[in-house]
Order: sequence, then C-alpha cells, then structure tokens
Amino acid sequence: MKKQKWYEQTINMLLDLKKEHPTVSLGRHLETIREQCGDMWGVSDATLHDCVEEYCSTIAIDPLEELEDNFFIEEEFIEEL
Repeated sequence: MKKQKWYEQTINMLLDLKKEHPTVSLGRHLETIREQCGDMWGVSDATLHDCVEEYCSTIAIDPLEELEDNFFIEEEFIEEL
C-alpha cells in the first residue's frame, strides 16, 4: 500500500472515532494510542495506522466515563474563572 494511503486511512479512522465518540477529545484518543504504541517519534505511517486500527478495534469507552470526563473539565474551567 502506498504511503499516502496509510496516512489517509489513519486520518479517516480518527474522524470515525469522533463520530462514534463525540464527547471524547482527540487528545484523549491520541494519548491512549501513544500509550499503547510507545514512543511515536519516527514511527512510519504504516505502523501508526496499525496502532490506530488496533485502538479502534479495542476501544470500549463507558458512556458514563465520557460524561464524568466532561464534568471534570467543566468543573476545572469554572474554578479558573
């Protein structure tokens, strides 16, 4: 598969994550992927694609957990005001 295909497919998987879990931030997804894959510096597009694909196939986020995360973020924001 061409390098560009790996890149495009990885971006599309991230877009699908947003559709399937709209309250989970991209940062949270990426951090979880990074934790699973380790250091991502110098990782090829194909390897990153595999890591994201593995994450997508194993993600099991509890909807209540999503709500709790949003609550804590809002609570922290209010405290800063």
